Parts: sequence; structure tokens; C-alpha cells
Amino acid sequence: MLVQRFTNEEIADRLRLANQTVKNHVSSVLRKVGARNRNELLRRAVEGWPAA
Repeated sequence: MLVQRFTNEEIADRLRLANQTVKNHVSSVLRKVGARNRNELLRRAVEGWPAA
């Protein structure tokens, strides 16, 4: 859903989760990968990792 550029709210609605839950999960993924934002995360995914 991140690749499709869904907002946190759109993801929460589709998965029937609280918006804050989605925000927490997205933040966790960004932190683990070392990406500063969604754009950087997606760029790394497309180009292949070497993360951070």
C-alpha cells in the first residue's frame, strides 16, 4: 500500500485499523530500514537495498 502511495488514513480504512496503529507501523519500518521518509523507503525498495 505504501508503493501505491496510500495515506495512513487510507491504509487504516482498508485494513480496519486505527490511524495511529498504521502511523506506528510505518514509523517502525522507516526506522528499521534507516529511511528518513516514505519516498526514501520506496526509492531503496526499487533500487535494491543497501540500506543506510
